Amino acid sequence: MSWLSALAALAKVLAAVLDAARDAQMRGAGRAEAMAEASTHALELIRKARDARRAAAADAAADPSRLRDDDGFRRD
Repeated sequence: MSWLSALAALAKVLAAVLDAARDAQMRGAGRAEAMAEASTHALELIRKARDARRAAAADAAADPSRLRDDDGFRRD
């Protein structure tokens, strides 16, 4: 009877260790997914800013005389 209870205890310990390892792996996967999502969002913002800069440069090149129109709020 003692061998049976010892084996059952060992099985419970092994199950707990495997559960902890699986949980750690899941946390790592979740962290990697969150980092990938944040990186994708940052790259999208960079792309939008770059497109806006290119559009402003093209607009300024098309009519350089109105590069900075005075809107009444300039401080210089």
